[in-house]
Amino acid sequence: MVTSTLATHHIPEAVRPDAFAQMYRVLRPDGTLLVADFRPSGRRHSPHARAGARRLGDLAAAAGFRVEARGDLPLLRYVRAVRPDSA
Repeated sequence: MVTSTLATHHIPEAVRPDAFAQMYRVLRPDGTLLVADFRPSGRRHSPHARAGARRLGDLAAAAGFRVEARGDLPLLRYVRAVRPDSA
């Protein structure tokens, strides 16, 4: 399992796809990815507003993961995904 909590917003947006690609690379087939980070607040100058510019599920899917769940909680956005079995 790869878990990332409140870290994605620290990764520059331009290299977030690379970070998700590395998560995919190190996870074995049928392994689970769980990522949670701040939800955009809607405030223009919030440092977390940029973190939601690309949804976590979109980043996971683009890296090759099969997204099984995603959603928003009061302060967080999360995604649970699986690396497909290549067989």
